[in-house]
Amino acid sequence: GDKAFHIVDRYKEDIANGVILTNDDIQILGRANEYLRNLDEQSGMYDNYGYDIEGYDKDGRNREGFDRNGYNRDGFDTCGYDPQGFDGAGYDKDGYDPQGFDGAGYNKDGYDRQGFDRAGYDPQGFDGAGYNKDGYDRQGFDRAGYSHHAFKATY
Repeated sequence: GDKAFHIVDRYKEDIANGVILTNDDIQILGRANEYLRNLDEQSGMYDNYGYDIEGYDKDGRNREGFDRNGYNRDGFDTCGYDPQGFDGAGYDKDGYDPQGFDGAGYNKDGYDRQGFDRAGYDPQGFDGAGYNKDGYDRQGFDRAGYSHHAFKATY
């Protein structure tokens, strides 16, 4: 029993210090944990509701269903986020998906996936047809082909 406690404690310390466990380490830790779990069951270390002194059941979950790392069976923490920081709908706590877009499809700078803002203009101020808010294209001509100086385009 004492040896299993020491094994588990050593691995817990290693994990806390960022040591990456090998497959052999994981198997040893699993066997030690299983041994301790069986020991707890035999010695009645679980209360009438099936929880140990730390408040975890035989599956390592607390009364709210979270494991010792703070995640539920679906992989979300108590705030509803997965280990990468995204909720069940795929958004982070600021409301953005992994590509940086919010639920309406805009990024933090206010542009959609095609590069247009909510008013329909790109960062240079031109819409999808290539005209700015004043109705001129990138060369300075309106839809009829006249420049803002009233000269007709020759192209």
